[in-house]
Amino acid sequence: MVNFIFFLVVIGITMFSNHPLFLGITCVGAWTNCIFMKGKQAAKSCCLLFVPVCTIVPLINVLNVHKGVTVLFYLNDNPITLEACIYGLVQAVLLGSVILWFSCVNESITSDKWIYLLGRRFPTLGLLVSMVLRFIPLLKHRLGEIRQGQHCMGRKQGVRQFFKELSILTAWSLEASIDTADSMEARGYGLKGRSSYHLFRFRKQDAYILTVILLLGSFVALAVWSGRGDIYYYPEIRFLKQDVFSVISLVSFAILNFLPLILEGIEREKKHEFVRVEEV
Repeated sequence: MVNFIFFLVVIGITMFSNHPLFLGITCVGAWTNCIFMKGKQAAKSCCLLFVPVCTIVPLINVLNVHKGVTVLFYLNDNPITLEACIYGLVQAVLLGSVILWFSCVNESITSDKWIYLLGRRFPTLGLLVSMVLRFIPLLKHRLGEIRQGQHCMGRKQGVRQFFKELSILTAWSLEASIDTADSMEARGYGLKGRSSYHLFRFRKQDAYILTVILLLGSFVALAVWSGRGDIYYYPEIRFLKQDVFSVISLVSFAILNFLPLILEGIEREKKHEFVRVEEV
């Protein structure tokens, strides 16, 4: 629940703010947390997703929106303005940051955690969410196994071979879904009074962390709601409310974004202290 509320607060604030400083903080935080959770290899896959978004979205905005007072040049008698370029880039950073945060969600909140969160009150929704999040990685894994088997049989890659592998994957998935349905029915899924087993417990540490998340999130949400996170891009770039409260909200949002890394650093320091005490 703590992980879910953390991502809900961060993604919610990101989606409802168009301030470049807020988006810059959440972009760096999303990159850092994604690399921390998924490893350095995730940086390559994130670049393959983030770079096209930051290229296509500004281009679409520039070609379709011609507002702004700073005209850079004319294209087919249509003005290309600096404000449209900056606004498109800001929206691209927003979209890319949200995608990266959802990648962290998929890595942090696994299918068993979704079932625990939604299983008691919304069992069908919890099962559906867990299956959807598991679906694409499972298909990739099965397709890799099929390609390895076909490669060992001496089959060469091509369009015909691809459709053959796709047919095998479809048949395999359908058979697995039938086995899953039979297994769920045998274990009493959907019956009244059926209990569920989990290993999660709400501890005092979780309460402290949740309190910090809610306090920081409420403070930043209040700043965004009061206009500290707003900015006019058309007809000219103009910030609305900038004061000490804005600076404090930016610092609070930065702490919120890097809170998982801060907690991990504290936990590792405790482990090192424990090891040093044991050695003594």
